[in-house]
Amino acid sequence: MFPSASYQYVLYGMGFRPDASLTRRRWDDADRADGYFRETAALTGKMLAALPTNRELIAHIKRSGLHRV
Repeated sequence: MFPSASYQYVLYGMGFRPDASLTRRRWDDADRADGYFRETAALTGKMLAALPTNRELIAHIKRSGLHRV
């Protein structure tokens, strides 16, 4: 029901402190994250290339009008 940050605020207010050895990230986590960022950047570039320019979009709307969703 509440985001995890809300629970963390309550726990920290009650003096709870996480075990630092469990919160350290491993290097393979950073490498995995870098891979996800590269994959997302490539997908974003692919999708942006498929979009019309603003001028093309406005010309299309002028010709066809806006359709109700």
